[in-house]
Amino acid sequence: MPLQAIADGLWQKVDHLRFPGGVRLPAAMTVVRLADGALALHSPVRIDDREAAAIDALGSVRHIVAPNCFHHLFVAAAHARWPHAALHGAPGLARKRPDLRWTCELGDVALPEFGAALEQVWVRGAPRLNEVVFFHRDSATLLTTDLIFHVREPLSWPTRLALTTMGTRDRLAQSRLWWWYARDRSAFLASVDKLTAWPFRRVTMSHGSPVEVGPRELLAAMWMCRDRVPALPGA
Repeated sequence: MPLQAIADGLWQKVDHLRFPGGVRLPAAMTVVRLADGALALHSPVRIDDREAAAIDALGSVRHIVAPNCFHHLFVAAAHARWPHAALHGAPGLARKRPDLRWTCELGDVALPEFGAALEQVWVRGAPRLNEVVFFHRDSATLLTTDLIFHVREPLSWPTRLALTTMGTRDRLAQSRLWWWYARDRSAFLASVDKLTAWPFRRVTMSHGSPVEVGPRELLAAMWMCRDRVPALPGA
């Protein structure tokens, strides 16, 4: 699928990953234009020459972001295309991929290189993932990776079965695997409180299509957090 605009200053390239048993999941990379006109690639996927040229036409790629410890498979290839780009990895990813020249480790503090365009929160309590979620201010968009799924058109029956098992089939939802990953529930919920304080109106994710929702709808979709959904006014 070619690069597609999803909001002002945001584009996505969708690839498809194959897993054992015939499971195929969409995997999206988000291209972010920063305040200085530079580009950041969030969660790189496979990029061919034509797609790389389309990205270069948007601006200069100066940052490559691996936002959790699972989304690193195509980082090396992206860095080979744009070797002068800074490489930012989720906490612990440098130990998992010592072969890559990491510029810095992501955390809770927004990187000064991103200017005012992006804020970030490290979703703590799930050390196997260590996902860092970003907020793109200009478009009021939350950039997530595996925190939430929104796969509306599974590509095969094994994929439908896998998504049903994870509780994410045909809807915006959090995978049941978060119960396994989130070893420290209190730390996880404290991180979620931080990211849901942002005034976002749209959520992107690696696995699924962007969706127009705000903090309340996101909490309602996250089955680990449904007890935190605020009551509607007047209810």
